[in-house]
Amino acid sequence: MLNLLTVAGTIVSIAVGVVAAGLVVFAIGYKIWCKKHGKSGCGCDCSSCGCCSCHTKEKKEEKKQ
Repeated sequence: MLNLLTVAGTIVSIAVGVVAAGLVVFAIGYKIWCKKHGKSGCGCDCSSCGCCSCHTKEKKEEKKQ
């Protein structure tokens, strides 16, 4: 009986590890997919920013025009 519980615990541990690794791989893949489709930014048309911190006064004025 104790051996069966040890095996079950090992299987659950492996399953949790596989799910955690899958989530990490999915998150990385999703970030890459978003970047390739231009969806990684905040909609400011600046390919290098993630939160619009790259805007200067000149860029904001160009966007208004």
